[in-house]
Amino acid sequence: MDLNIMASMAEYKCKTPVIFIFFNRPQTMVKVLEQIRKVKPDKLYLVADGPRSEEEKSKTEECRRIAKEMVDWECQAIQVYAEKNMGCRDRVASGISYVLQREESAIILEDDCVPNISFFRFMDEMLERYRNEDKIYLVTGRNDLGKYDAQNYDYYFAHHGGAWGWGTWARSWDLYDINMIHWPEIRDKKGGYIRDWMGWKEWIYRKKVNEDTYKGIINTWDYQMSFTIQYHRKICIVPSSNLVKNIGDGIDATHTINIDEKILIPAYEMHFPLRHPSQITVHSSFDRMYSRQAYEKGFWIRYFFSAVKKMLKALTGKEYKRKDFPFIFVDR
Repeated sequence: MDLNIMASMAEYKCKTPVIFIFFNRPQTMVKVLEQIRKVKPDKLYLVADGPRSEEEKSKTEECRRIAKEMVDWECQAIQVYAEKNMGCRDRVASGISYVLQREESAIILEDDCVPNISFFRFMDEMLERYRNEDKIYLVTGRNDLGKYDAQNYDYYFAHHGGAWGWGTWARSWDLYDINMIHWPEIRDKKGGYIRDWMGWKEWIYRKKVNEDTYKGIINTWDYQMSFTIQYHRKICIVPSSNLVKNIGDGIDATHTINIDEKILIPAYEMHFPLRHPSQITVHSSFDRMYSRQAYEKGFWIRYFFSAVKKMLKALTGKEYKRKDFPFIFVDR
């Protein structure tokens, strides 16, 4: 890369307010904060949940201490801290809501999502360029395919957009419904907009997780966002190369317990100036490839696991999770 480009990236200052969400993992949050520290946003919202037990309190306190020490540049550092544990679903959703009731847009990073420095400039430019394009719900820095040909563009539009390093506008978040009140309406339809572009294996997967999220069996916030995007017929901006590396798999993770090499794809450098698509149209080949990797590969393993879970519950009365079967989920 040209030395002048490298120097300008090293000196880049983030223009958009950043939301940094953390909890009890000091070893991962430090790596994310190091990247935020390099771009020195003028506003940094620190969102943290409270401990689930007395034993966990020391870890959550250590994380808050690290945040206080590492935010050492001149900025507004706003603490949005819960004293009691709210859980992943309510803490993350309420934290984002708190910020987007006060800001027009924001960049959101969790404590296990390490961005390439170019991620921040990409987010700034996309959030400004498409601020009034109502059909676009979010901009993600995550491309789960690693790199994908975007027909000579540096990003494209898709039905799928990940929440591991992303940004959005208050106008989009206003549509977010944590309770998924429209899910039964879509679940019981035989066709419609969502079913028309989604493959049947993806639909089976999403029907299951949406139902479990709707019933409160899954304690998360992002399936609701995915459903919001689908229900309101919105689309996402995806970079042609992945800009955010997830380092959160493992024993301390909330949801991704098993190590998965596909999740740990590297973060690449985005080059500027950006090459923009000429039209806002969905890149259908990316959607198909993403769906194939995320929902079709390993489909029968997941289907078999679901049947085994039901059988074991009938025999023992106990609920089983993926972490109880590590030998099955070598490839998620």
